[in-house]
Amino acid sequence: MIRKITFYPALIFLVLLTVPLLPGCKLFDRTEEIPSYLRISSVNFTALSGEGSSSHQITDVWVFMDNELIGAFEIPCTIPILAEGSHQFLIRAGIKMNGTTTTRAIYPAYKGWESSLTLTRAQVVSAAPSFQYFSGTDFVWLEDFDQPGQTYNDSGAIVQDVFHLTNNPADVFEGARSGYAKLDNDSFDLFIRSQFFTGLHPAASFVYMELNYRCDQPFSVGVMTRQYEYRNVVTVSPRSTWGKIYINLTDAVNQAPSSTGYAFYITQRKPDDVTESYLYLDNIKVLR
Repeated sequence: MIRKITFYPALIFLVLLTVPLLPGCKLFDRTEEIPSYLRISSVNFTALSGEGSSSHQITDVWVFMDNELIGAFEIPCTIPILAEGSHQFLIRAGIKMNGTTTTRAIYPAYKGWESSLTLTRAQVVSAAPSFQYFSGTDFVWLEDFDQPGQTYNDSGAIVQDVFHLTNNPADVFEGARSGYAKLDNDSFDLFIRSQFFTGLHPAASFVYMELNYRCDQPFSVGVMTRQYEYRNVVTVSPRSTWGKIYINLTDAVNQAPSSTGYAFYITQRKPDDVTESYLYLDNIKVLR
């Protein structure tokens, strides 16, 4: 037999009415904690003598307070922090690794900015972090196309000498000259590379390439072993204005432990349905 359950609406209403009145019950009396705010509008980067260009593409800041990570934030940002008083801050430079928004990371070559900041509830304190390379950073390959001589080999598979230098101000990113390739139906394949470098494996921490560029067709960057194995790392999308990219070459180096040397290459091929294409380069850096 199923027992019939009888409800008493008046009794239920009375119980609900009296719950908020019970001693110590504060369901609707929560006090929200007021945050302090840290504002970062912009950042700066300075390369010292022998470190090449000071151009950068720092997009994010990774903020640590008292050795604890608060989070990663795209610049500019105003960061709410549930704290007040004096605290020690470490701010690391963030990049889009390999040029993609889905691989945001701390750039390991840039030393963090440190400062003691005083936070006040409901008020904004501003910081303007300035970054430099870690001391001891090894600049394996530096090419800004301004110095006498060349540190690259132009070895296009179809036609040699398709990579040139320009001093046309409209085509130069900074300094006196930039490198460029104009590909057409007679010379449609570009391949330039560094010399071979030794002592890179194992990569104790990282191997990165930095590069300023603009182009109307994709180009690729990779690592070439002494045994002429080619390890493509990233294909860079076209852009009509100068940009900068940070390319992580660490895995490509570490995956070839038996090689006695490594070269770094940039390659581009003109599509068959395009009459001509261009690629401009500046400030190539490979560092670890």
